[in-house]
Amino acid sequence: MKPESISDDALARARRLAALARHRGQTLAQLAVTWILRQPQITSVLIGASRTTQVDELVAGLSFPSLTDVELEEIEKCLKPGC
Repeated sequence: MKPESISDDALARARRLAALARHRGQTLAQLAVTWILRQPQITSVLIGASRTTQVDELVAGLSFPSLTDVELEEIEKCLKPGC
């Protein structure tokens, strides 16, 4: 992806999500997996890891507590333009 194809809004939303992840002690990738796996109909997540350390990082993220209602609200806000 070329830098010029990323809008300022999308970048701002990604930064807010990254800040939420840091607050939880997670990486953004770990937060994403935590968020997706909270849904009961989801049983697995396909990841695009190119190194074993990335897989290890994501597996380690599974030990974090569930997302709170407040965190879920923040994530939902960040998924919409104008976050």
